[in-house]
Amino acid sequence: MRARVAALERGSAAASRAMPTVLPGAAGSRRPPPEQVGPFRLTELLGEGGMGQVWKGVRNDGLFDQVVAVKLVHAHLALLAGSRFAEERRILARLEHPNIARLIDGGMLEGGEPFLVMEYVDGRPIDAVAAEMPEAARVGLFLHVADAVQFAHERLIVHADLKPANIVVDAGGRVRLLDFGIARLLGEEAAGELLPMTRDYASPNRLDGAAPVVADDVYALGLVLRDLVGHSRDADLASIAAKAGAQDAEVRYGSVAALIADLGRWRDGLPVEAQAGGMAYRARKFVRRHRWGVAMTAAAITALTATSVVATLSYIRAEQARAEARARFDQVRGTARYLLFDLGDRLERQPQSLALRADVARVSQTYLDALSKSPHAPVAVRIESAQGLLRLAERQGKPGRANLGQVDRARRNLATAYAMTLTIPGPEGRRLRAQTRLDQAHLVAMVDNDFAATERLLADARSLIFDPAEPLPDLQREWLIEMSGLRQWQGRYSESLGVARQGLAAPPPPGARDALLSEAGLNDLLAETTYYAGDMQGAVAPYRRRMALLEEAHRRWPGDPRVARLLPQSRWALGLTLLDLKRSPEAAPILAQGVAEAHALRDFDTADLDAERAAQLLDDAQAQNFAALGRPQEAIPILRRTVEARARRMAENPGVSMRIRDYGVAASALGDVEGQAGRTADACRHFDVAEKAFDDLRRAGRGAALDDDSARKTLQASRAKYCR
Repeated sequence: MRARVAALERGSAAASRAMPTVLPGAAGSRRPPPEQVGPFRLTELLGEGGMGQVWKGVRNDGLFDQVVAVKLVHAHLALLAGSRFAEERRILARLEHPNIARLIDGGMLEGGEPFLVMEYVDGRPIDAVAAEMPEAARVGLFLHVADAVQFAHERLIVHADLKPANIVVDAGGRVRLLDFGIARLLGEEAAGELLPMTRDYASPNRLDGAAPVVADDVYALGLVLRDLVGHSRDADLASIAAKAGAQDAEVRYGSVAALIADLGRWRDGLPVEAQAGGMAYRARKFVRRHRWGVAMTAAAITALTATSVVATLSYIRAEQARAEARARFDQVRGTARYLLFDLGDRLERQPQSLALRADVARVSQTYLDALSKSPHAPVAVRIESAQGLLRLAERQGKPGRANLGQVDRARRNLATAYAMTLTIPGPEGRRLRAQTRLDQAHLVAMVDNDFAATERLLADARSLIFDPAEPLPDLQREWLIEMSGLRQWQGRYSESLGVARQGLAAPPPPGARDALLSEAGLNDLLAETTYYAGDMQGAVAPYRRRMALLEEAHRRWPGDPRVARLLPQSRWALGLTLLDLKRSPEAAPILAQGVAEAHALRDFDTADLDAERAAQLLDDAQAQNFAALGRPQEAIPILRRTVEARARRMAENPGVSMRIRDYGVAASALGDVEGQAGRTADACRHFDVAEKAFDDLRRAGRGAALDDDSARKTLQASRAKYCR
């Protein structure tokens, strides 16, 4: 073996002389960092490693105040590290957790080097903070870290470089997990590359060159726990740290969730899995928890030895059963989170998956009901349950998103989520209450057209989001979008324009994709309000901006379901506006592209009602453009099909205002084209149908000023023209 190693060393030395792997002077030739990265000016070097540097960045474009951490790769390593950096962007974009530093943006510098813009965390390493705290508080800090790692594992992501330096505690005591730069998706192979690691916290398998897996993160967490509690006098706590950090992976906890559960048993004074003490150990734990009661009943125990032993053993068994029930509760919690946030997201990208998503939603509902009804659920579980109910309601019936058409279930789950948020203290409870009110307002406005209720819900959300003492800046733009939309429905166009402009000046939501989509949404509101206020020409520019933003989003995130849904809608709005301006030739290619995209979206999942509606809207617009180009015989069959389809959907759920309005608009458009083709009897009959639909809305108290200013006005003009 020694001879073989010596031969390898000689060969390595010869190869390095022939073709050095480190270029002479490379370290000294590193280019200085740029002064500006996007809208951020680099002000202070926060840290540097073999891969690159992390700088403090201050936003200086005048939109709003923001401090970030900007991660740069050394220029001479850009070609080697570029793919890793791109993967870090992809991984971090999937992680939204209060104890994980979030990704804000990313891109490439002019020289081709990649960069990331991260949430800036002003704090100290966890071991430095823990040194000043009692033991129980140290374990409390560690549990936040473990919960964040378990959250990542449930999304099939490992960290692969856990250590105290990558775990920071801010001045408010909030833990943040940093640097997923070498994390790997579970199931992916390392393709022979030796990933960077911190050797002091790397498991034996990692040191042997194996790709990182969950067991390696469990190992590193065991060492971090050992660092935090030192050589604890508590044998149970020391055993937990030793089991998690065992050299043999078979000895370690099977998951971070199991480690968390054992620390929960330690905190509650229950027997821990890491100790194999048998019945005597369990009895000692019982006596320690109930010392006073044991002392007070010593005489009775002496007199009633047999009975007491039976009772004590029964109590111990009951406590063991409670511990098992708690473990089952943790399993339910993890299953619900996996179904809604990981599996649900992946299924949304699979064709013809709506039936399966309906099953997942049904199972998720069962788990969430169990969690929400648990009277002693801890705050963290209540937070997750509320988040899960919001996600489930979105999938069940949120307009403008892929949904199952289960509007009534969505309403019920939003109501349950709001009631649960009232039991959640602190900023997280306020944030969830505000988000729930925004989601309720969107559903009530778009589906029910109950604008008085929408006004009340948005007023409630406003008191939480714009509270001067504790504002929620990341929700302000979303509130302004909903309020601008409400004012548009109410025909208060100047107010709607003003609110939309406020939205463009408000802080964007976290994440580059969401920020870009919210900007597109605000441009849509500017265009729609301008259009309905009577300035069709003025609406063209913001409609074009919206379409360009969504095309940019499609280039950056190809295959994103939400972008794929919004892009054809933008072409529909711009194409119809050009049609109204008598610019049909210009509208034709825009609408044709929108039709192709909408049909592809509908065909991707034929059970998706929202995609079906989008395809019908594009079909109607293209048919109207055919008629304007002198081709009414092509337009009439298309419009008849959409009218019949909308009549069927309305009959399925006659109380949904959106379906009634869609039917009325389609019937009016068909009548107008029939009138142009000289079929006045058919035209007048369809005008009657459309008039009845709008009258039904008004009688139900669901009529909107928008109807009077647009659809009804067009209908009345066409009736006067063809039905004299």
